[in-house]
Amino acid sequence: MNFETEGKILLELPSKEGTTKEGKKWVKKEYVMETTEQHPSKIRFFIFESEGKESLKLSAGDEVKVSFNIDCREYNGNWFNDIKAWKIEVKQ
Repeated sequence: MNFETEGKILLELPSKEGTTKEGKKWVKKEYVMETTEQHPSKIRFFIFESEGKESLKLSAGDEVKVSFNIDCREYNGNWFNDIKAWKIEVKQ
């Protein structure tokens, strides 16, 4: 299931980096945004960047349109939702 929302970037969280089993580098960038709906909400989402993919440069205050998927994972008997962006457009 794909979702889409628009809003303003409030905060960029610290990035995480690693290497895949195939030896390719990746970067996980996380952001907090506030939606522009009638009743705004704040959401935390992330996007992965890998070698050969243009680096995303977002700053607090940027107006964006985010396309994402929601997934759930279990850790030590607790369940967590992940909001994984697959496309981010900066509005001009």
